[in-house]
Amino acid sequence: MSETKPKVLVIDDSRTTLNLVTGYLSQLDLETITATNTKEGLALAHTHEPDLVLCDIVMPGRDGYGFLADLRADPKLSPTPVVLMTGVVAMKDRMRAVDSGADDLLTKPFDKAELIARVKALLRLKARQDETRQTNIQLRERLVQSGELQVSVTISLGVASFPEHEDEWALVEAADEALMKAKRYGKNRVAVAM
Repeated sequence: MSETKPKVLVIDDSRTTLNLVTGYLSQLDLETITATNTKEGLALAHTHEPDLVLCDIVMPGRDGYGFLADLRADPKLSPTPVVLMTGVVAMKDRMRAVDSGADDLLTKPFDKAELIARVKALLRLKARQDETRQTNIQLRERLVQSGELQVSVTISLGVASFPEHEDEWALVEAADEALMKAKRYGKNRVAVAM
């Protein structure tokens, strides 16, 4: 089976920066896609489903934070790692980038070795996440085929498991009870895995 090259989407309104970044990344075995604004970048993200996005923060129109919010709002694209790029080095701006959901922040001007190292690291992480997601899908399919799939209700205090053949109302009641227990103990989430 042939492996496809990882795809990196680079978004920056500066052609100079786009050329610099794509030049640095050309030594890696990957496909580079470029956009000069976030609207075009989002359209390309939908079309190409990149493995990594490098996006400038300060751009005319919708900025990098807006792009990141749009990307994270799309269930299909939200797992995509995003590195925001900026010429601003103030701590509050760096914190905003991290708080907004960016996976990393690069300060311009770039150090070639640092850019390449961060891209490699995030692509490795994305590949592992994709492998894990695929393995989970395959395991779930095997469980469904073998008839061993169980529905379980998990809270941070413990696990309650209900065989598939029990009626759905019992599952709803158990999930409701688990939620009430979680709230009593200050937990605000219950995960239901099927």
